[in-house]
Amino acid sequence: MLFRKDHAGIFGSESALKDGVIRDANIFAQEHGKIAIPISEKEHPVGILGDWASFEYRFRLVDTKASFIVVSDPPGAKIEIDGRFVGLAPKVIEGAADANTLATIRATPASLDTPVLGVLSGFTNVNGRLTLDPSSVGVVSLVFPNTPASQMGLLSGDRIVSVNGVVLPETTGGTESEQTWTAALRNEFLRVGFGGQVTLKVIRNGIATELKGQTSEQTEGEFYVQEKVVNPRAFDNQAVLFDMRRPSAMPVLVSRKGNEIRPHKGETSTGTGFVVAEGGYVLTCQHVIGKSDTIVVRDTTGAKHIAKVVASDKENDLCLLIVDNLEIKPIPAAPPNSVRAGESVYCLGFPMEGVLENQDPVAGNGVVASLRGLNGDPRHLQITVPVNPGNSGGPVLDAHGRWVAVASHKLSDSYGLATTGQTPQGINFAVKGSLVISLFDSIPEVKMPVSESEENLSLEQITKQLSGAIVLISATQ
Repeated sequence: MLFRKDHAGIFGSESALKDGVIRDANIFAQEHGKIAIPISEKEHPVGILGDWASFEYRFRLVDTKASFIVVSDPPGAKIEIDGRFVGLAPKVIEGAADANTLATIRATPASLDTPVLGVLSGFTNVNGRLTLDPSSVGVVSLVFPNTPASQMGLLSGDRIVSVNGVVLPETTGGTESEQTWTAALRNEFLRVGFGGQVTLKVIRNGIATELKGQTSEQTEGEFYVQEKVVNPRAFDNQAVLFDMRRPSAMPVLVSRKGNEIRPHKGETSTGTGFVVAEGGYVLTCQHVIGKSDTIVVRDTTGAKHIAKVVASDKENDLCLLIVDNLEIKPIPAAPPNSVRAGESVYCLGFPMEGVLENQDPVAGNGVVASLRGLNGDPRHLQITVPVNPGNSGGPVLDAHGRWVAVASHKLSDSYGLATTGQTPQGINFAVKGSLVISLFDSIPEVKMPVSESEENLSLEQITKQLSGAIVLISATQ
């Protein structure tokens, strides 16, 4: 390329010329499915006075894509890449990468609502490279080792046509067809349940074959968040495996209702509690306390008090504490079973402690969406008031300033994604107040006040009148 230096105003600047060359090189590379990386440039003077120059640019073309699969043991871990959620393991990852690209992959243990076999479907497997292919839904793309699928003899290329005699829908390659087939398979696995017996009919090399085995067991217990920094090019056509049982600095208690990140030994977790009876009796959630050695309660004046467990109900996630030198008027309970679906409710609590750092409790409002919880659980209310980390153990209050339930948990992202393919919004749960009565059986001399008041209060009034009875709980393992 010839360029006259003293004619920059006519022909453009030297940098503009270079930018144009790089742009053209990238266009050429993209047309061939690659990326152009500059490796050198040279200037060669031309002409008697050297006022013209020839510029030479050299580029190296590299493959723009790397494809690898992220696998977790047990399956279903929530996968994030560079802080962005990408799906649940096993998950195929595709993207542009070169020799210098690094990616931080984090795997967070999560519960599954549906049993799995341990196969990947809906991808074309060519020489180890997995490419998304809706027309391959129902065809086994990959079988993971040491899974129910491998134990029952499933092979790559098998087409699954029925589960326990129920024929699955035909697939046409379209998105709607893919969703219909996936939903049908999930429904049949739900019927079977975790660890249930299953008979698959598959077409293998044009011949119908029956395979017998069982679905995966439910993932429950303590697992650990894992993180790796990888070069995607180095793992092209390979698997990145996360062993969720390997101890790390962030344990997670996995259960059917969600996942609770638990502190390591010596670390502190926080939650909310509220005074329910004279004498310093504070109610909270059992998972806030866990197996703590030290429990400290901070009131809204900033004063800190030592607390100890009086009674707990692990099954219903409730815990009653007694707090030294805490002379605060309790919040009265509403009469049993007085709450109604559609009724306005309010929450007070200390969410995201360490981030928000509030001295006074944070207020929120919403409605009672349902008188039943997850899978119709009669012990819980479904509410639309946000329940964030730290809100657990706080009171759910009616419009008369009486507590009706204890904020407990929200529907986890992994549960919603596994069930519907969607991230849940505003689906939160609270333990019904009627379950608290049994906690007082061991201390019959202590009475929990109940109010019959019908005076309607605004959120502002409730916050002003009741904030003093809300405490921040710090539990050290």
